[in-house]
Amino acid sequence: SYCISNSSSGCTGTINSGWLDAPGTPPSSTALTRTTPTIENTDGSKKMYLHIKDKANNTASSNASIILDKTNPTAKISFKSATETSITVTVSGTDTNGIDTSKMYCRKSEVSSWTKANSNGTCTVTNLSPGTSYTIQAYVYDKTGRTSSVVNGTNYKTADPTGGKYVQSKNPKGLSSKVLGDMYRFVGTKDDVDNYICFGNGAKCNETDDYMYRIIGVTETGEMKLIKNTPIKEGSVSNFRWHDSDSSSLCDNGSCTWPNSSIFKRLNGTSSGSSTGASGNTNLFVNSSAYSYMSSSSSNVWYKKISDHSWWYGDIFYWSRSCPLCDTADKVYLMETGAQAVDQGYNSSGSYPSASVWPKTQKVDAKIGLPYIHDYYYSYSLNYTTNLFANCWSTSSTDCSVGWLSTRWSGNAASDWTMIRLGRNASGVYYAWGFFKGSPSDRLLTSWTTSVSPVFYLLNTVKLKGSGTLSDPFIVQA
Repeated sequence: SYCISNSSSGCTGTINSGWLDAPGTPPSSTALTRTTPTIENTDGSKKMYLHIKDKANNTASSNASIILDKTNPTAKISFKSATETSITVTVSGTDTNGIDTSKMYCRKSEVSSWTKANSNGTCTVTNLSPGTSYTIQAYVYDKTGRTSSVVNGTNYKTADPTGGKYVQSKNPKGLSSKVLGDMYRFVGTKDDVDNYICFGNGAKCNETDDYMYRIIGVTETGEMKLIKNTPIKEGSVSNFRWHDSDSSSLCDNGSCTWPNSSIFKRLNGTSSGSSTGASGNTNLFVNSSAYSYMSSSSSNVWYKKISDHSWWYGDIFYWSRSCPLCDTADKVYLMETGAQAVDQGYNSSGSYPSASVWPKTQKVDAKIGLPYIHDYYYSYSLNYTTNLFANCWSTSSTDCSVGWLSTRWSGNAASDWTMIRLGRNASGVYYAWGFFKGSPSDRLLTSWTTSVSPVFYLLNTVKLKGSGTLSDPFIVQA
């Protein structure tokens, strides 16, 4: 005789067939499976036992598992993380018989193809747009092959872009759609551009506040080039020397090139003196008492957001003669960045060097610089290849400094030094270029004084918010 039950102890338990006579001798498998008890009508694994008893009441048993599955699994989805172009979710599910972790899937709702999740449920949807909300869907299989319904995770957002990519994503007024020189630039009058940017605290982001800057442009790698919205000050002093000397006896040996100039050292926090004022040697920006957020201390979150940059520098000369390389923004850009040879001006013997020995500009690595001439030129008009600036190089014309300088957004001061030196004139003194309002003179002896607006590049990883207007400037996050 035989018995089928859910107990290993014999014909006992909640389910059993009772002892049945075997219909044949010897019993066949078909005979033994012909009569079975009713099992529990619930999903799950059921272990059933076959017990056999011979005429001498000797017994033997065997068992098998039966899986009953009448219902589909339930899928779950939860947000895990996001980058600018991807969203990662966790896919899971519930089912009495268990979830098949090799068959869990996710996708963006707008596409037809599915992405398989890892065995731990991690599933990443890629090729998304920055700062955008999506519906991410998921479904799962259980271990018997049944599938769940598709579930939705709504309003899962990709990370906002950082650095200059964030600026570009906001489509601010005045940002060029093509690269001008080496970056996308803000172009136009003061009312034509939304390029205000401020460090950290919105309460300190008024137009005249020391935390407020303007974005000159955005590089193709997402760094931003900034210029201070108002010139720096040291106490009541707002005008500073480019260098403490202009004489050929001190400058002919290279001691007053840009990296050796007093203003370079005072801006970059490498001055070690205690003398203040226009010709002093105290730090004016980095490591200065006036701009504590520009301390180079390792704990300063703001200074660490400024990238180290290679700055072009060199001499260009135009005194008392025309500059054929200087009439368009493109030409000036090439000249200032070493892409074409430039005239050094008078040499130590008081004559012009031949064109064959004109030097190219050089580079110096630093955090802080000053604007270039081409930064001003490009900010004026998108017609950057036309002959807009020929008269800027005339010693008598006011077309440049009075006409367009007073209207462009970058005219943030009555006058401003640039980092470009003009070289040596026939009298043996050195000049540097500065932009002025209300005066035709755009060159100064390096030992004269005018205002200084620091320029630097922010890392492309900085986090921002805001839209760039004066009332809602871009805010650099700590």
